[in-house]
Amino acid sequence: MGQVARKFEVVEGGCAIPSIRLIEHPIAHPLRTQETEGSLDRQMVGANEPTNEPLTNLEKWLTVAEVAHLGGVSERAVQKSISARRWRGVDLLVREEAASVGRGGKVLRVHVDSLPADLREAWYLAQGIELHRAVDPATGETRLMPGADLKNDPKWEERTAVARWRLDLIRPAVTQPKGSPARKAALDVLADQAHATPDGRRKVLSRSTLYNWVAAYDAGGLLGLMPEVRKDKGTSRAIVTQAWDGFFAGRIAAADHQRVGDEVTHYIRSLWASGESGWRVICEKSTTRLIEISRALRDVPFDVLPLGRLSGRADAQTQFGICHINRRLAEAERSYRVVAIRNKDNARYQDTIAPTIRRDYAQLAPREIVVGDVHPMDIMVLRPDGSRAYPKAISWFDPSTNEIHMTVVLLEKAEGIRREHVAMAFEAMVGDWGLPKLLYLDNGSEYRWAEMIDGFTALSKLAGMTVKEYGEGSLADARVAEARQAVVRSLAYNAKGKPGIEGSFGNLEQVFFANVEGWTAGDRMRKKTHAKGRDPIPFPGDMAEFMRVISTHLEHYHKRPQ
Repeated sequence: MGQVARKFEVVEGGCAIPSIRLIEHPIAHPLRTQETEGSLDRQMVGANEPTNEPLTNLEKWLTVAEVAHLGGVSERAVQKSISARRWRGVDLLVREEAASVGRGGKVLRVHVDSLPADLREAWYLAQGIELHRAVDPATGETRLMPGADLKNDPKWEERTAVARWRLDLIRPAVTQPKGSPARKAALDVLADQAHATPDGRRKVLSRSTLYNWVAAYDAGGLLGLMPEVRKDKGTSRAIVTQAWDGFFAGRIAAADHQRVGDEVTHYIRSLWASGESGWRVICEKSTTRLIEISRALRDVPFDVLPLGRLSGRADAQTQFGICHINRRLAEAERSYRVVAIRNKDNARYQDTIAPTIRRDYAQLAPREIVVGDVHPMDIMVLRPDGSRAYPKAISWFDPSTNEIHMTVVLLEKAEGIRREHVAMAFEAMVGDWGLPKLLYLDNGSEYRWAEMIDGFTALSKLAGMTVKEYGEGSLADARVAEARQAVVRSLAYNAKGKPGIEGSFGNLEQVFFANVEGWTAGDRMRKKTHAKGRDPIPFPGDMAEFMRVISTHLEHYHKRPQ
């Protein structure tokens, strides 16, 4: 990393901390990006259910013509191998699809990951996908594989591994003719014996299981041996709760049953949205609410049950037991807590939950855009009169290089950052960095200075007409040419509107400035201190020593890889 050391400067009314001029910033260029939307499930002819495939699997099912072109052989030879589900000693993952052409209106497709290694690698390289050596989880062999973003879904890999294990186990039988005594004898040898499963356990297989696997392989090949996925996976099988559904089954109308389930679910969601404190309180209130709804049904068997007491489990002998809402049901609707966060803690909502646009500054040139903000430093220092204070840093941040330029100001009591402080810091930044094309500024009053903004806009337009070394189509040039001012102002209380600078402040405070004597952390009401119940010890030196220490830490920040 390049670094140009500069002499630390002390200016009247504050101290300017020049930052580095040279910095290395790596730019990543991905080899390939896939953007596939929508469901990729396809109905297979001859299969019992649609195949739930990962996003990267659809294009990996190759036709006979594609495999023939890939291997440099005739389509007839490929068709014969795919029909046999085996080619060059490798078991193929084959599926049948309905089509307007093909034998019987069916065409065969083979998965590229089940092809021989040379053909599989040739297909990935032809797509421009970089391969690296890794261990294949299905076979345990080291081979060239695509990156993690192009791998199959882990569940698909697990099902494929199970299918290969089943085929290896029944291979002595499936190689024999159908219905032959040799096939029966091979299955008899495998039956009622313990076999090592892919997860390392040992399992005894019955004859009926082995015969079912053989029939599945004869019907669908390796794809037929893959474990089936539950069709109701992810859907609830209880309308209210299992205990409540079992008690009221057959005694209330289906519409009333569904209405009660919807009302309970809505009530649980409303509790989360109102900000109730945790799942335990929600379970208690939801159970009580369900008892009230159940009594309104006028069901005599329920009405004659004793009330019982609130407990941690369902019990068919009491109303509390029948209507018990457990933690799992309450936690299932926890996502509605975001409503309470938005209504009661908007700062947390805006910082951690509200959707934002992810910016990319890879195309920006250094100093093309500069972000300005004032940062109250979390380090206690002493004024010349002995009073305690916290310096403020008028900072300028370059999002393209992550460099930061600081002008530290030690204010008098009851004094705030004024326009002359900002002007002084801006002059120091321009003197070290040069004139930026576009400014992102905070919404504070110290930046609401029309003369400065108008002057910078005029200079920026002149710079945009004369400096063309980074191309005429840059973002900053377009913004300055179209807008009346070359300044973008952040919305009030919108820290994310100032690109990168708030994150840099946090990085500096938590990683670098935290080691400076007098650091009190960000919460002034709960300051870090050397002894409980006492005020923190301020920075022991004068401002010149303080600026030397801060300059050293800022230099360390700039020398770290960005």
